[in-house]
Amino acid sequence: MLKKKHNIGYALQSRDHTQNTQSNVDIEQLKAQLERSKAQAGSIAHESRNTFQVCLGNVETIQILLQDFDDMLSGIKNSIQRGLQMNTLTLDAILNKPLDLKTFTELSIQYCIDQTLQAYPLEVDEREMIHVDKSNDFTFKGLEAPMVHILVNLIKNALEALAGQKNGLIEIKVVTNKGTLNQLHISDNGPGIPADKQEAIFEPFVTHGKQNGTGLGLSFCKRVMESFNGNIIAESTEQHTRLILKFSSLK
Repeated sequence: MLKKKHNIGYALQSRDHTQNTQSNVDIEQLKAQLERSKAQAGSIAHESRNTFQVCLGNVETIQILLQDFDDMLSGIKNSIQRGLQMNTLTLDAILNKPLDLKTFTELSIQYCIDQTLQAYPLEVDEREMIHVDKSNDFTFKGLEAPMVHILVNLIKNALEALAGQKNGLIEIKVVTNKGTLNQLHISDNGPGIPADKQEAIFEPFVTHGKQNGTGLGLSFCKRVMESFNGNIIAESTEQHTRLILKFSSLK
């Protein structure tokens, strides 16, 4: 009888242990799912905020320069269209929907740079910091809206790094390589990124040098570049940072 009771007690303990283990697994899975949802929701808010800032800047400019009314309306329309496309893409990512490659088109990287500089509400002194090398160009397969958002994020990050610095410089340069990866370099001469953080900055919620940064901008950039069959990396020293966007060459 004692042996039987011992066996029953052992079985109950074993069952409780199994249930506790399963509960712990379920809790960890829920936590991981929650973190993924938070990252995606934050990405929506982050990208939507950029779009609305552009729209607001255009509206304020309309109030000052009524003679450019038509051009400003076109800028607002394009910004809203890009914002809507971005929200659609981000919501699809939340639902784990793969990107529809059929929607990709051939785009000129110089065209995307031009659209970015037209869309982003730069101050006069900020625009003077930006130097674009137009001697090269290449085409890639992708979507205009997320490409413009990538460039807006990178230029914004560079401007924030140069805030308050004299002789600040942002260089945008296209590097073409026949038969291999084409590249777009965005460099600034602001404070660098420590070597041990240069890979981590592309992870969600990791930020560097920003008091109010969400750590979502660069993770978004990496996700989009990978969807374009490309990549993004950072190279940095104490007084220089270069973000390199790599694109597959079209044959």
